[in-house]
Amino acid sequence: MTLPFIRLLESPIHLESVRDLVLKAAQLHEKTSSLSQIELAGYFSKVVVLLVPRLLEKNLPQEIAVRDFRSQTDPELLFFNGKFLEVIPMRIPGNAFEVSPFQRTLVSTPIDEDVLKEKVLESSNQHITIDDLLIKNPDWEEHNYKYYPGYGQEVPKDWFHTEELNKPSVEVFALDCEFCETESGDQLARISIVDFNRNVVYDKIVKPENVITDYRLRYSGITKGMMDMATTTEAEVRKTLKRLISASDVLVGHSLSFDVSVLKMVHPKIVDTCVIYEHKKKKPYRASLKSLCKTHLGRKIQVGEKGHSSVEDAIACIDLLQLKLSRGMLYGQYPNLQPISYMIEEKTTFIDKSMDEWQIAPCFHDTFTHVSVANDDEAVEKLKGAVEGSKLVFCKLSDFEEASKEQMVKLDRQLYRAWNDLPANSLFIVLGENDVKPEISQLNRQRCQYFRKLRQGEKRSSIAVTDRFGYGHKKKLKSMVEEAKKAVALFTVKMEI
Repeated sequence: MTLPFIRLLESPIHLESVRDLVLKAAQLHEKTSSLSQIELAGYFSKVVVLLVPRLLEKNLPQEIAVRDFRSQTDPELLFFNGKFLEVIPMRIPGNAFEVSPFQRTLVSTPIDEDVLKEKVLESSNQHITIDDLLIKNPDWEEHNYKYYPGYGQEVPKDWFHTEELNKPSVEVFALDCEFCETESGDQLARISIVDFNRNVVYDKIVKPENVITDYRLRYSGITKGMMDMATTTEAEVRKTLKRLISASDVLVGHSLSFDVSVLKMVHPKIVDTCVIYEHKKKKPYRASLKSLCKTHLGRKIQVGEKGHSSVEDAIACIDLLQLKLSRGMLYGQYPNLQPISYMIEEKTTFIDKSMDEWQIAPCFHDTFTHVSVANDDEAVEKLKGAVEGSKLVFCKLSDFEEASKEQMVKLDRQLYRAWNDLPANSLFIVLGENDVKPEISQLNRQRCQYFRKLRQGEKRSSIAVTDRFGYGHKKKLKSMVEEAKKAVALFTVKMEI
């Protein structure tokens, strides 16, 4: 039998090369395989990948932040000193402005055409309900909802939560708002609500509290004459919403985060059509309601110079929801990735607090086992059972903080415990990644919103200074992204004793 080995052919390595290595190692049987940056051979009884966010080469204590661990003598870091040959710099893919999601890239590859056809057919035959389409994390955050279930902070005093009204049954409402620009920013100008049967249940022109500076007729459909006749205030709208929408009702809309923010409303059950339908270019792009209607409903909306109709838009959201319910979960958001767990014949287990950041499409959830844990010590404890029942195990240690000596010693002991539970001929990989700072997402949102306004005809001088995206923002964003792409990999094989 060929002794298993792994040989680095090039440095730094790419995260995709590590993914390919993991896939090959989980399938390898007595042969040598040369990937773009790595060569490996032999039979690996188990493949275990530990993710340690914030473990980076630059953050390692000085006494071990070198290539050759074996030359070190720190008695408190026995595992690092004795098991790993070197720290290998690694790059996370992305572009100048964004970093590709680490965990998704590690475990997924582009989907095969035949696999996609198979999954779409399966999905069309599976019944789904509205509850299956409700927003969940990470979509609450990715779609810019300020407050949502599990957010963990109190909302401002001028916001309100929808309350349980104890209705005989759950109702479904589609909501759409139009806005005018005032001296204090965007304010509500019209609100329309329709029910699941497309009946209009509420439709009001709303008089802003501040002086209107731009009616935005092209988008809002609101004229000065219409506004002069308006008597409804935002405060009255909120009172109506409290009486109309129960906490158990479902609220439907397109990019509703902005609408509920202006309304200062928190609602736990939302179906967002820009979540359940995707842009043809995939994330982070988001399809407009206009394009979704044209593609899926064969309908033109928002045409002409008279602006949008919030009633028409709300009805379109109901129609898109009903279409999705009739066609299945994959309709309108076909997966473009397939996980490693689908491609190997052996069982795969993920040990993590949540599966959210792995971003594996629901149609592949039957290809792996998820072991939920509360902390890193429990994750290491659960590793033994996972290894006994699976060929491939991904385990995330989420509690590791900046690499202080105390943290490194604790991590070293956790790695030793994990190592001791591995059988002979196991491939053991530790990956460290940088934090993708929230400021990167904030700057990207600012960049997208700024250029969207320019495309819509707004002049740079009319855009608030705080909303512009200039050279300084671009330079800062690129620098932060470049830093976030830096990662580290460590490899070792547990040989026969």
